[in-house]
Amino acid sequence: MKKRTRIISLLLKDYWVRLLLIFLLGLVSVGLSFLFVWLSKLLIDVATGDSLKYDFWIVVIWYLGLVFGRILLTTWNRWFSTTTSAKITKTLRARLYDELLYTKWNELSHLRSGDLTSRLLQDAKEVTGLLVWQLPSLAIGVIQLIGALVFMSFIDPRVTWCVVFFIPFVFFFSRIYFRKMRVITHRVKGRESDLFSYFNEVVQHQLIIRIFGQQSKTLSQLGKGEKHLVDMIKEQLRFSVYSGLALKIVFTGGYGIAMVWAIYRLHLGLITFGSVVAFLQLVSYIQSPTYNTVKLLPGIASSLTAIDRLEELLLLPSELRASKNMDFKSIESIQAKKVSFSYKGREEVLNQVDFEINRGELVALTGVTGTGKTTIFKLLMGLETPMNGSLHLALLGGKKVEIDEQTRDAFAYVPQETALFSGTIRDNLLLGAPEASEEQMIDALHLAVADYVLELSDGLDTVLTEGGVGLSEGQAQRISIARALLSNRPILLLDEATSALDPETESQLLANLQRLTIERGLTTLFITHNPKVADHCNRTLNLAHGKINESYEYN
Repeated sequence: MKKRTRIISLLLKDYWVRLLLIFLLGLVSVGLSFLFVWLSKLLIDVATGDSLKYDFWIVVIWYLGLVFGRILLTTWNRWFSTTTSAKITKTLRARLYDELLYTKWNELSHLRSGDLTSRLLQDAKEVTGLLVWQLPSLAIGVIQLIGALVFMSFIDPRVTWCVVFFIPFVFFFSRIYFRKMRVITHRVKGRESDLFSYFNEVVQHQLIIRIFGQQSKTLSQLGKGEKHLVDMIKEQLRFSVYSGLALKIVFTGGYGIAMVWAIYRLHLGLITFGSVVAFLQLVSYIQSPTYNTVKLLPGIASSLTAIDRLEELLLLPSELRASKNMDFKSIESIQAKKVSFSYKGREEVLNQVDFEINRGELVALTGVTGTGKTTIFKLLMGLETPMNGSLHLALLGGKKVEIDEQTRDAFAYVPQETALFSGTIRDNLLLGAPEASEEQMIDALHLAVADYVLELSDGLDTVLTEGGVGLSEGQAQRISIARALLSNRPILLLDEATSALDPETESQLLANLQRLTIERGLTTLFITHNPKVADHCNRTLNLAHGKINESYEYN
């Protein structure tokens, strides 16, 4: 099955019974509406003496029972549809999160966070609306239209033809309207994503904005973006209003003629007064689904655009999910042979790089900014793939395992920018080892020189806000290092992980890392610009012009 149908097929697979029930409830509601019309006609005909087949009060009881029945059915249908909508939205977002978390990093990293958030939250909700509200309403509306025309034909076929004549014009107009509206809606959604992304950046970097006094400029940029979006929404609204006006003119002409004809036939005594009242009600049953169809078109257009945007995400290539079956303790070294790599549209970052890092070594990776140090880390963690050459883990016995996303479990990583989540310090530590005991967490904090955590009033249960706000950068770095050590993985990658530490704390931490590397048999690779960090390492690999041109051994 093509991925372009994955979203709809997924939701239909899990919720087709509920969606079918919503549709059937809608059909029952339409049936009750027609029964209501028939009872209204019968009640009037009995009251005016045009029908003597039924007792007046019996018809009244039927009529009142139907009124209350419709109220109960409508209420329950609304409740059921709303709960179904919430369930489907939850399922869709969970599936999208799952897909995105396993999407290849190099395919996903170029997308803006604001755009991703917009797709996951807003677009997912619109897809749900399409299945639960829009499509059932559209289908039921068409059935109601056909049913009303059939009912009319039994009352008076000649009057019915006055209505039928104008319906093709309405649907022809609706088709043109839908195409135009979808184009406009696609542009509006794109602009909304751009604005959301920019606003997200403003929130994330508001400190820099304040420091450099760029509030006015930022507000001006936001204002321009909002104005552009408002202008596009106005265009959408103008088209919708003008189109609705044109449609109403068509309706007024067609149904006006039909009404005049019906009243004229009543005057001639060819139909009853109850029939005219029923006819008027049926006209509203035709007008309502037709108007609603036109009103639904912008929403349907928006929902289809949302599906396209979500399908773009699902079409991105995915990583292999299963980890390679290997004993971490058997990893003897990391081996790179003639590894070359370049990002799209950029010059070659790595050019036939060779290196070998053995178990029990703490190696410094140095070089000026932009020489490919972080790129090597991405390659080691399977986030990127070498264009040429090979990266392997050498195991005991001479076996070699190619490094890719399936070997990522062998690596613990401390990024340059501290990554702490909202929640407690305990929650953040357990990301590295969900089954770790409190004793193990305390030990990891001690090794990372983060004993300050235990002195906090709530200790491990101290609540952090997004990004670790409330902690100093150095404190946050040490929690990140503790998390990596707690994971107890055989290969440790640290990217400028001590840049925010004072010299004394840094020296103590580096001494602990030296000792751990030997005692645990770790393979530790440390990106640094700090000569003092390199002094604590066994070797230094220096990157320049895409090559490792120096390697120093330390005794």
